Amino acid sequence: MLNRVHNRILIVVPIVLKRMACMSGGSRARVFFYDKFSAIKTKLDRLFTDDLGAVVLNLPPEEPHKVTAWLALMSAIDLWTDCGTTVNLVNGPRTPNVVSW
Repeated sequence: MLNRVHNRILIVVPIVLKRMACMSGGSRARVFFYDKFSAIKTKLDRLFTDDLGAVVLNLPPEEPHKVTAWLALMSAIDLWTDCGTTVNLVNGPRTPNVVSW
């Protein structure tokens, strides 16, 4: 019973990787697409449900231009870790721009 309490996986993906919408994630995985970090809002109930056990956060191909763009991401990570969710950061797709990130 306890292994079914926090058994969902949330995959947060930049809109650049929209092709991932075709993958079959099963009944345990949910995918959320974002265009900017500000789209990851702590008020979105579907991102912060109680049944989450792990979050896989794919970073965008290039670093955001605004410094304040990181605030939404950091508050989301803070909320996930406060609930006991494991947060995994994954590098995004590589661009030809060598200076990015």
